[in-house]
Amino acid sequence: MSDEPVPGSGTTERDRRRIERVPVFEVYEVIQPTEKLKVIVRDMNHLGMQLVSDRPLEPHSVMLVQINYSPLDFPLRALVVWTRPTADGKCEAGLEFLNVASDEAALLNAHIEVIGEALQRQREGG
Repeated sequence: MSDEPVPGSGTTERDRRRIERVPVFEVYEVIQPTEKLKVIVRDMNHLGMQLVSDRPLEPHSVMLVQINYSPLDFPLRALVVWTRPTADGKCEAGLEFLNVASDEAALLNAHIEVIGEALQRQREGG
């Protein structure tokens, strides 16, 4: 999450985000209408995620994010809310999950909690 101003908004991503995201740094598969991409997910919460892709993503497009992390193994529909190029020529993007079923939301929240706990243990040196 950046503390740099979001272009045209006068606020930072941290200011706009109502719910903190957990750092992830995992590879996920994103399925666009015409291709599958491997992306690196930087952070996520139950509402969405921030990712980096080698290929540009189209703002306002809807795609599937395939989560394969036991017990999660299902695609989530997501809207590309914003994109911006990175200094190394990649595409950074923010996605919002769409119409997540309650059982999927529970599994997603459990997954995020596990990631958060692992991060906390890592910070504590254990």
